[in-house]
Amino acid sequence: MDISPDGKSLYVAATNGFWVGTKGLTGNWTFTDPGIGCYWSSVRVNPANPDIVNIGGFGGPWTYRVATNSLTPSRLCASSSDCTSAPPFTTATIGRTTIAVDPPMPNYVYASMQCLANTGACPTDGGNPAQTYAWWGVFESSDYGSTFHPLFIPGPGWGSAYEYSQTDYDLTLAVDPIDDNYLYFGLVDLGLFSYLTNTVSFVSAPGVGGFLPCNQWYTGRFTLSPGIHCDQQGIGFDRSGTLYVGTDGGVFSSPPASRGGQWINRNSNLAISQFYPGVGYNTNNPNRLLGGTQDNGTPTWNGTSWQQTLAGDGGFTAIDPANPTDTWYGSYPGLCVNKTQNGSTPWSASSGPTWSPKTNGFHAPPAGSLDCVRGALFIAPFAMDPSNHLKLLAGADTPYLSIDGGDHWRDIGGAAVFPLSGKDAISATTICADPTNAGRFLVGSAFGHVFRTTNGYSSSPTWTELSAGLSTQWITRLVCLADGTTYASVGGGQTGTPHVFKLAPGGLTWISVQGDLPNTTVTSVLVDGSTLYASTDIGVFTSANGGINWTRFGTGLPNVPVVDLVLDAGRSVMYAATHGRGAWKIDVTGSATSPVQVLPAMANAAYGGYTTAAYIKNTGSAPAQVSIRYFDTNGAVVGRGDLNSALPVNAVWTVRQDNGDAFAAGGAGSALIVSDQPVAAFVNEFAPTNTGDATSYTAISLAGGTGATLYTPAIANNAYGGYTTGIGLINMGNTSTDVTITYRDPNGSVTSAQSLTAVPAHAYRGVYSGDAGQATDARLPNNFAGTATITSSTGGSLAAIVNEVGPGGQFSSYDAVPQGNTALAAPAALNNAFGGFNTGMGVQNTTSGAGTVTVTYYDANGQATTKQAPIPANGYLGIYQGGGTLAPSPGAYTARLTSTVALAAIVNEVAPAPANGPQQSTSYNTFATGSGSVHLPLVESAGSDGWSTGLGIMNAGTTATAVTVSYFDASTGQPVGTPASNASLAPNAFWGVYQPNSGLPAGTRATAVVSTAAGGSVVVICNESADTTFMSYDGQ
Repeated sequence: MDISPDGKSLYVAATNGFWVGTKGLTGNWTFTDPGIGCYWSSVRVNPANPDIVNIGGFGGPWTYRVATNSLTPSRLCASSSDCTSAPPFTTATIGRTTIAVDPPMPNYVYASMQCLANTGACPTDGGNPAQTYAWWGVFESSDYGSTFHPLFIPGPGWGSAYEYSQTDYDLTLAVDPIDDNYLYFGLVDLGLFSYLTNTVSFVSAPGVGGFLPCNQWYTGRFTLSPGIHCDQQGIGFDRSGTLYVGTDGGVFSSPPASRGGQWINRNSNLAISQFYPGVGYNTNNPNRLLGGTQDNGTPTWNGTSWQQTLAGDGGFTAIDPANPTDTWYGSYPGLCVNKTQNGSTPWSASSGPTWSPKTNGFHAPPAGSLDCVRGALFIAPFAMDPSNHLKLLAGADTPYLSIDGGDHWRDIGGAAVFPLSGKDAISATTICADPTNAGRFLVGSAFGHVFRTTNGYSSSPTWTELSAGLSTQWITRLVCLADGTTYASVGGGQTGTPHVFKLAPGGLTWISVQGDLPNTTVTSVLVDGSTLYASTDIGVFTSANGGINWTRFGTGLPNVPVVDLVLDAGRSVMYAATHGRGAWKIDVTGSATSPVQVLPAMANAAYGGYTTAAYIKNTGSAPAQVSIRYFDTNGAVVGRGDLNSALPVNAVWTVRQDNGDAFAAGGAGSALIVSDQPVAAFVNEFAPTNTGDATSYTAISLAGGTGATLYTPAIANNAYGGYTTGIGLINMGNTSTDVTITYRDPNGSVTSAQSLTAVPAHAYRGVYSGDAGQATDARLPNNFAGTATITSSTGGSLAAIVNEVGPGGQFSSYDAVPQGNTALAAPAALNNAFGGFNTGMGVQNTTSGAGTVTVTYYDANGQATTKQAPIPANGYLGIYQGGGTLAPSPGAYTARLTSTVALAAIVNEVAPAPANGPQQSTSYNTFATGSGSVHLPLVESAGSDGWSTGLGIMNAGTTATAVTVSYFDASTGQPVGTPASNASLAPNAFWGVYQPNSGLPAGTRATAVVSTAAGGSVVVICNESADTTFMSYDGQ
């Protein structure tokens, strides 16, 4: 485009015509291409005579007269002195044309013209065999563009044809406005014509002779060529005469009169990289992104900066989860797949990643093609099996499969469907998570077709077309979920047809989920729970209601096409790769993709056979999309994870970790719960062979249960006759951290300080208080009983639970807490109650000052009994309700702990010793505050698992209140049974709600809500018991 000297008219040369707009563009554009239909590529307004506008198009130069609104083709002459003989070219052999006007002498106009190589008329070097130049050179006019003759045409001695092979892409032209004896022309390289010497030279790299001296990505193996990047896209000058060039590698300048003899790189903070689709990321190495870019290689982000890894145009990439630090896949145009196993090696003048081609088995491309396979798109897709890093699916005019990390490929298309024809080609590939491992693959094509196979790993896969309902546009991305749901995104710009589609499990027809999404190309779609994300040509959008309504996601992203999205929901970060403004990231904490609760210790037959199960209740107002993500000791995502796409309100989802979606047998780690509705959750852990006692702990809320410092009030090693603890913790920060565990005896003196160095983000650590032969064992002194304080060196959040195993097989658990409180409530404090149950409290002083602890016991009527004891600075106080000076009279009580210092406290409960079998115990956390509505994920009355539950409810308010316990079916969330009620529960009083005598029919598994009258407040624990197990968790 160009603008008139008076600033009132704007001229645009476009592929669909030549257009004129008026100042302010308040009116309509004027179409000035009547009947010509030319593909216009350049326009310049004559500075001395604004009635003349020189235009370049396919077929050569033209002149537009403003006064008469007329277009006239320029006359092309054979030479400067001969306009009568037939020139060596015709308009039929000329493609794109670029125009320049000489500012000091504007009657001189220049045209640089593409030669259409397929016409057979282009210049050659005269060699044998001849190299054909797809460029007619530069032509000169001295009559304002009416007549042109050759200034120079390439011929013998002009070097490799590659320099001139991209004139449909690289074709720029400008006259030096200070000294018009010099004319610059841009091809792959930057050329200079001098009228003073009548010579042509290339000036891209000072001191480098010959042709192609520009930085053609990389010369040799690692060393950058001096000078500017290849592919010249723009030439300009400032008033001082400084030369500026815009290239595929950014902006460079050359000082006045240097004329390319010296170049200055102007790209230090110019973020304009053009990423292509197919950005590689793996949660096992969260500080690593890998992405292909237009003409700037395949750079990688290492957490702080970008470094180069693979040169040229970069295409689709992938990071191997088995070795995310170094094993990566990249590609060149035409599906030239490459692999490196030392990817993180820094690029320097002498070293860098070593890449090997991985194209064995592809059908050969046509002779002379730079592609690596027949029928591939310029940027051709490939994908990795999410459950097997050695299996890859690639697409050209037929799909290819590798099962050995790219070493060998085979055509798996089948003659019934493939190869695609008519210039159609595969544009998207995906391998779906498949429990059967049969190979559920989908491929999409540039013409809007989708094909699926469910036996892709067989010797002869069967493909079925699934295109019904789709727009007949470029398939940009396919995403398949574990439940069989598939999403597709579609290109095509502002076509008026939908760009986002959904296919139900087992469905045959796609339905649009475009909703009110703007009508523009969608380059990728990403699904997280019930939340959809779409990257488009105008930014990123999100939908929380299945695509009915869309809103722009986040702020700060430039108005630029976004070609790919990467979401690490476990770390609450999203990356967006753009085509023109580099890569961006956004913290998605608080969105529907954010974890809501953490489960620090999960296991599948670990530590000799311990296995966990999670119980998650939807406490919201709409069906919940809930997922569980698992992490190992490296912070890597483990397994496929678990998903419930529609958990009813008040229903519970039970998820065992031996279901094949979490850890392998013998594995242990941590987990995060992600939900678009609020949830309440707890974990049961079962001892080996499921014959001993079991335990429970309450899920930890990310909103207030994690912290950089955690307190654990009861730690033991073979104490109290054989009790020993273990800590299960997770680093919830976004970076690696050193974790210090400081163990103190009851007097507050430090017994031991244990350091866990470089714990990765989201990594799990199991810390046994004794000595089991593991590197993370604390190895505390025999008979140790005290406390522990856990701290993170970086200030990032931690979450932890403590397990305790007793000499008779007792098994109990509690949560570590991030802060102490001066007032705590305990719903159950027992002295030989209910046939022999006793409790004991472990109290930790979280401060460096000594204090006094007052424990007040309340009976069923709210009558108080008060005891008091000192607690040392950082010290521990054991308060046993079964006897001693701090015990109440025999009976059942609630208790309040108050102190002059902040405390952390837990309650242990021990069942009466049975005649046969192990003795049972449990633990629960005390409460800092109460609530008017408390959720219990599981209550039972002789359920199918043999358990019955009892609720310990304490009125945490200061006045009597009515309390109701309502039950809901575990599967449907619908009301079940008869609510239990207490018309007037006294302040601090205890109410026990035990099954089968409190409203639940026998054999029922349910959830519950404990609610009070307006203004009331309660705290609740739930005990689960069976013949051999006794467990407790806190209501939420």
